[in-house]
Amino acid sequence: LEATDQVLGAFDASLRAEALDELRVRRLATDNQDIAGVDVKLGAQVTEVNGTHVLLGEADPVPYGFCVWATGNGAVSVVSETVSSLGEGAQAEAQATARGRLA
Repeated sequence: LEATDQVLGAFDASLRAEALDELRVRRLATDNQDIAGVDVKLGAQVTEVNGTHVLLGEADPVPYGFCVWATGNGAVSVVSETVSSLGEGAQAEAQATARGRLA
């Protein structure tokens, strides 16, 4: 489940597309059993997690057996401090999509 319309937003579009393709592809396990790809839901903002389902606003609840919540990736402190020191301007405005990446 991803709230935005893309995975790995801090990366180049071609890398994001490849990552999404890799997540979705079916594979064979070492014992030749078929493993389904990941059902990636983009634009799926989680509104609540209860004991049995992840709720996505008006969308159908997603049942789960084991839920792992990850909040994404972030910048290392030296990058965050450098961005902060730049003040207002193009770089500060770009951080909404760059997520701590210096451009």
